[in-house]
Amino acid sequence: GEITERITSGDFGARQRLTEAQLMRELNVSRGAVREAISRLAADGLLDIELNKGAIVRAISRQDLADFLQVRALFESFAARRAAERINEPGAREVAQEVLEHCRKLEKTPSNATMVDNDTIYHDALMDLSGNALMAAEWRRMHRSRYRLGFLLSLDSDQVLETVRHHREIFEAIQEGDADLAAALAGKNVRLVNSRIQRLDNQTFERIFNS
Repeated sequence: GEITERITSGDFGARQRLTEAQLMRELNVSRGAVREAISRLAADGLLDIELNKGAIVRAISRQDLADFLQVRALFESFAARRAAERINEPGAREVAQEVLEHCRKLEKTPSNATMVDNDTIYHDALMDLSGNALMAAEWRRMHRSRYRLGFLLSLDSDQVLETVRHHREIFEAIQEGDADLAAALAGKNVRLVNSRIQRLDNQTFERIFNS
């Protein structure tokens, strides 16, 4: 629902207090609908409920992100495998070639802003080529996240180059139809993201994910 969307996008920030009256007014829904949504989100671990005080958006922990990325590694490995297996379907090679050209261009002139574009192009193509509509829809929801943008913009030039190189190698494997290699590289790429996040100092982590 919209409350979940606004929490995951960062519109409702970490430790922000949400009251029933506020949510009824902003979302134009009934008190019953708000209470049901709050109970569900609390059960999902996104909110903490305080008696007579409403709900508070739970801050993201390093473990939360590690758990999320562990699942994402499985998803992206599967998507890369399916993309390689489907590379000979009409239009697939053209999509892969567009990703490769963008990667090669960025490797010559790396920048954070272009890294955001590259990450979007990479994931759009990966999910679309997988042929799995549910995964593609989930990516379209997630790619608007403020947390994703904050993390990508925090990368230094060496990290940008390393990430783009990984994207290029994954799509080279996809273009070659090497499903095993594409899946392995895609999983490795997500594990790299987790490694970088876990190495962030506490101040930087809080600024990116909980400010």
